[in-house]
Amino acid sequence: MAKRTDDPMDGLKKYLIGVAVSLTIVLATQTGVLVWWCGEINTRVEYLDRDVAKNDKRLARLESRTPLRHRSDPALPISE
Repeated sequence: MAKRTDDPMDGLKKYLIGVAVSLTIVLATQTGVLVWWCGEINTRVEYLDRDVAKNDKRLARLESRTPLRHRSDPALPISE
């Protein structure tokens, strides 16, 4: 009797290997996209921090030039 070389489990093994490879590729891609996205967010936050610092300096300069009566200080009475 001739021995069968094709095992019915070979198809299942090939399928499971394909699924494992596909999941590995998907997870690697998602990880790469996550790293890229975090880099973009970090860059945006750095730009916003610079803008806030620049605006704080500008505001301090403007407040130093503005007379006290025009500042919005709740302790000062509002004159009409």
